[in-house]
Amino acid sequence: MSAKISACLASFFVLFLFSSPAGAIDVLDESQEDITLILEQGADYDFPLLLQDVDKITNVTTEGDIDDWIGIWGDSERQIFPGLPYILVTISVPAKAELGEYDGEITADGKTLSYITVKVIPKFSDVIAHETLSDMGEEVGALGDRVFKLTEDIQELRNQIALLEHDVSEKVEEIYQYQKNLDALEKEKNALETSYQNLQTEYDETEESNRQLNELTGALVGTQLPGMFIGGILLGIVLTFVLANRQKLKRKIVKKITGRDPGDAKDFRYSYTGK
Repeated sequence: MSAKISACLASFFVLFLFSSPAGAIDVLDESQEDITLILEQGADYDFPLLLQDVDKITNVTTEGDIDDWIGIWGDSERQIFPGLPYILVTISVPAKAELGEYDGEITADGKTLSYITVKVIPKFSDVIAHETLSDMGEEVGALGDRVFKLTEDIQELRNQIALLEHDVSEKVEEIYQYQKNLDALEKEKNALETSYQNLQTEYDETEESNRQLNELTGALVGTQLPGMFIGGILLGIVLTFVLANRQKLKRKIVKKITGRDPGDAKDFRYSYTGK
């Protein structure tokens, strides 16, 4: 900036030396009659406004949107003195200025010396930060998509877990019912075992009684069979004798009862009792 100002001042002095005063105060370089600046928010920019025909003390004024942004010699002096080759103009853009275009002008002795247009842009650091934030925004968006996908997956897992919990609940209920049935079967098994033991005891007792009875029967058969056999023989002999002497025994019995001998046919044939 200092080299630029020095070059402008050198050019001014050369022109000033070879020019003569003529007419009202004006800018020396027509290119400065309409100035467009592109400045960042919060930026300060200085430039010399080259003048000619300064032949009296003149007040410098500013107007427009950037009236408060324009400083002349740091606002310490807003006057032009005869022979003054330039004035130092400072443009100070507020840090919180909104982005856009702002217009203003510098006047002296009722004449507009320069129209100034300032295009306010973001700070380069803010642009970098914005780009960084934009990249981060894209990353955040990608992460958001992933989070959304993960949320869907988590919801699906929750649904599956709910189904599994339902299935487990049903299985637990089935196991509970099975356990109840198993307990009932266990009780029935224990009752059957008890009944079996009782039957086994009764069977053993019956077997013991049967064994004792067999032993007793065997003993009786062993001791009484010979006597019974002899008794049978004797009974047979008696019956044979009785059958053989049946007629004789009959006659004796009849004779004993009636007093007559049944063998005497005459007594039976002509037996009569009467008058």
